[in-house]
Amino acid sequence: LLSLPAWYVAADPTVAVVILTSVDLLGFGPTLRKAYQYPFEENLTFFAVFALRNTLVIAALASYSIATLLFPLAVGISCLILIVLVFARRTSLASKSP
Repeated sequence: LLSLPAWYVAADPTVAVVILTSVDLLGFGPTLRKAYQYPFEENLTFFAVFALRNTLVIAALASYSIATLLFPLAVGISCLILIVLVFARRTSLASKSP
């Protein structure tokens, strides 16, 4: 909702998308931290489906611009980063277990 007033004031949808994406990525920070600390508690299926969803959103776009690509691209990449982080962390912890 914070992006709507910015869009109205700036009269530019790109500003709203940048704000929305920034806020969403800031909110993803605690998820990354928890995934690093407790990698076996994360449901990777959810993040894989969400990454796939954003890939399909990008593929379905009629036209590409910053306003249309930024959010699904950023969220999709964030999900992929989390998946790689969890796999790496699980492997690291499994190799340290006796």
